Amino acid sequence: FEEGHLVRLSTVRGESMVLPVEDAWIGLQSYARRRRAPIDDLVSKRRLLKRDELLNLEDVARAVLAGRPLAPDALREKVPPLLVKDLGEAGRKWGLATSVDLAVWDLLGSGEVLTRPVDDRLDRTRHALVLRRDLGGPLVSADLRPRDETVWLRALAERFFGWAGPARVADFAWWAEVTVATARKVLKTVDLAPVELDGLAGQWFVPGEDADALGAFRSPGEPAVALVPFRDPLAGTLKSFDGLVEPSDLKRPLVGWTGKPVPAAQGGPFATHHHFVVLGGRVAGAWEHGPDGVLRYATFSDLPRDVETTLSARAVAMAEFVRRELGEARFYDGEQGQGPTLAAASATWSGRAAAVAPRA
Repeated sequence: FEEGHLVRLSTVRGESMVLPVEDAWIGLQSYARRRRAPIDDLVSKRRLLKRDELLNLEDVARAVLAGRPLAPDALREKVPPLLVKDLGEAGRKWGLATSVDLAVWDLLGSGEVLTRPVDDRLDRTRHALVLRRDLGGPLVSADLRPRDETVWLRALAERFFGWAGPARVADFAWWAEVTVATARKVLKTVDLAPVELDGLAGQWFVPGEDADALGAFRSPGEPAVALVPFRDPLAGTLKSFDGLVEPSDLKRPLVGWTGKPVPAAQGGPFATHHHFVVLGGRVAGAWEHGPDGVLRYATFSDLPRDVETTLSARAVAMAEFVRRELGEARFYDGEQGQGPTLAAASATWSGRAAAVAPRA
């Protein structure tokens, strides 16, 4: 990251992601519609700011940032007050209080300005703003220009199915924020192989180069056990829990945006606020790490004793990793605690609930 081979950008579905620099243009182009939305609303529609004023503010921001990273608040303070406009309630709905914030938003969306973590933690929202041209390495010369829409969507689809496959056309359309018809048209140009998944209807696809390996795969005698974080690519890239949980578990309650438990079948992995317990490639429960340093987990149903033993060991190892490397494992930076997501969801689960602390 420090050498400029990786870059953090707002990209697909408005999510902040760390990408290889050669894929930065894909990420930026995936964010373009969201980048334009507040500008269209506040400048073109509401006329709270003239486009010339916005462009002038962007020039001022470039001049202020030249050669020195600054926190967003520090940048605002250095912009002449006469150039700063309060965007009122309309701006605050976009998270943009002033015209300076809108100018920075546009510069970030173009890749001309980037964010750098102030405490060497990529999982934090505290950051400094820096001009891309002031950074060393391949970031400076990276070609971030938009490509033809077909070229962009084909590149995005190739990466999506490489990360998330097996997946469906509807999964890609949802994730890329395009219509299913557009997705189908683009996927005709991508090397994908259809696969059949036991117990699951519909057409599922994997990259063509992975088809033989998937066909030759045989499930091990003991299923693999893992504790994965909130919005891990295993779950966060798919539209629904189909294939991610046992069909009988689709009725299990999970906590989403509302903070209230709803059946998994009614929501989707992206909107679910849990770290997941994964058993044999399927979500089988959830875990959380509290401010007391204790990791708690629960499973949808009882597990065989040997699998439960493995899960307990994985939980201890995760608790130690969080203590040693992260200090905490919240969903979003800035939260005041996680909230009772696990207890609220697991109250009606039939599996075992447990708590483990890292070894001293």
